[in-house]
Amino acid sequence: FRDQWIYFIAPTLGALVAASVVRGRWGDSTVCAKLYHTAKYPCPFQTCGYRLVRVGEVVIREGEMGDEAYLIERGRLDVRRRSAAGEDVSIATLGKGDWVGEMSLLLDEARSASVVALTDAQLRRVTKQTFARVLAEDPERTQELLRQLARRVREANERMASRA
Repeated sequence: FRDQWIYFIAPTLGALVAASVVRGRWGDSTVCAKLYHTAKYPCPFQTCGYRLVRVGEVVIREGEMGDEAYLIERGRLDVRRRSAAGEDVSIATLGKGDWVGEMSLLLDEARSASVVALTDAQLRRVTKQTFARVLAEDPERTQELLRQLARRVREANERMASRA
């Protein structure tokens, strides 16, 4: 019985060390460990990096300033722009692995289009600060984002060429 104290003290000290490491690495934001969020079992943390959206929910509104982008983890989103006639025109459908809202973060401008959920979707929220860190520290994600932007430019050029 003389060494039982270690079974009470060691886990407590380990938890305190882990908490200080997490705060030192990620600041005061909560790190959510859930991999799959659902409407029935949402994340209990306000600072969770996930956002769940329902069919028809507006994720991004054209003309608003954006301070976050999203990486689609599941589901499909419709990107829409308002035409000169005042109608919403679908310009792209995005799915798993696609970024949405990144242009506003890159250019520090208002949103260029609205985004509406075509299905229930789970989005990983990326703030301006974490976006800069992703670009600097994750070359694979950065390359995928650049490929996606290049594909969008190519598709826009093809649409313009077919109208001419």
